[in-house]
Amino acid sequence: MKTEGARMLAIWICLPLIIAPFFLGFALKAAARRWVLDLRPIYPLIKALRWTAWISGAVLWVIHLTGPLFRGEWAYGMALIAFSIGLSFPERWLKERLAQTESPDNSGPSSGRELS
Repeated sequence: MKTEGARMLAIWICLPLIIAPFFLGFALKAAARRWVLDLRPIYPLIKALRWTAWISGAVLWVIHLTGPLFRGEWAYGMALIAFSIGLSFPERWLKERLAQTESPDNSGPSSGRELS
């Protein structure tokens, strides 16, 4: 019975992590269409969150490979890596949108600097 509870907990933790980036992307796109927003401060936050999730997922996988310290850390590691991959889609959209708004002719950033 404990295994079933652990599986349900893993599902209830992992599923929102996998779905959340898509909701974030839809929310950003809807907000950008409806209101005039300065999305520039959001870009570094999404990038930092994506890398933090990826590193955390990789650490959990290393823990899984080195020994059985925690039960189910592979599922949480995969969920964090999937979360990181999912965040790359809104990050890419935001990067392209910011590059378009910087350049009046849509040929690239006009200030000579690119978003990293």
